[in-house]
Amino acid sequence: PPLTGIDVGELSGWVIFSKPVSGLGWRLILAKEASEAYAVVDRLWTAIMLLGVVLILLTGFLNRILLRRIQKSEKTIQELNHRNELVLNAAGEGIYGLDLEGKTIFINPAARKMIGWNHGDPIGKSPREILCHTRADGTPYAGEESPIFKTIRDGIPHHAADELFQRRDGTIFPVEYT
Repeated sequence: PPLTGIDVGELSGWVIFSKPVSGLGWRLILAKEASEAYAVVDRLWTAIMLLGVVLILLTGFLNRILLRRIQKSEKTIQELNHRNELVLNAAGEGIYGLDLEGKTIFINPAARKMIGWNHGDPIGKSPREILCHTRADGTPYAGEESPIFKTIRDGIPHHAADELFQRRDGTIFPVEYT
């Protein structure tokens, strides 16, 4: 039978089969008789095909396992997010969180009500866009010297017990926060 891409020749009674292999040079298969050489090539080809099928099946099997683990992880994350949302929504105190860039990442209904944020979404906004806060005597903080911005900058929790927040309607109320 003809072998595509394989050169066949004879040398001193030996049949020589050779096929170029990318990056490896030439691979030689020697046999005394042509039928023996064809059988060797046929067995190698069969082994390569079987190996390919096994690899395909193994890849499919591993993909199924990984997909199940990913789906399970996503479900767990959704459940945890839902629980966190229930806790935040049930809290009677105003709670909002900021990321390391100072952008709001969550705000519960009590905090929305306290600062008068009834319309629109404060997520992604800085505290300055959501509310105005000052010292107890009403003097504003210069730049980013407020405890909120100090926490963002240095990562250390700062506590304030006698500050004022201003709602969207301009009314002021006392706050304590960390």
